[in-house]
Amino acid sequence: MCQLPEIELDVHGEAGGVTVVIPDGWIAETGGVDPGLGGFRDKTTSDRLPGTPLVRVTGTGGMGGAVIRHPNAWERRKLRREQQR
Repeated sequence: MCQLPEIELDVHGEAGGVTVVIPDGWIAETGGVDPGLGGFRDKTTSDRLPGTPLVRVTGTGGMGGAVIRHPNAWERRKLRREQQR
């Protein structure tokens, strides 16, 4: 569990792109992101759980683009398997 009230990320998609995955229940503020040529997609929800940090994202999508999202089903299964070990 993260004890920080806020996390700042500066993303730069450049030519290869970047994907940021944040836990369910965390929210992202993405108003400071320039979409660039590759674009920027915020696939997170606005439902914030109490005690979770706010992720402030700045930067640019560049040519490769940038995405911020929550874990997909495969990533959730992998995390559950690792926690059971």
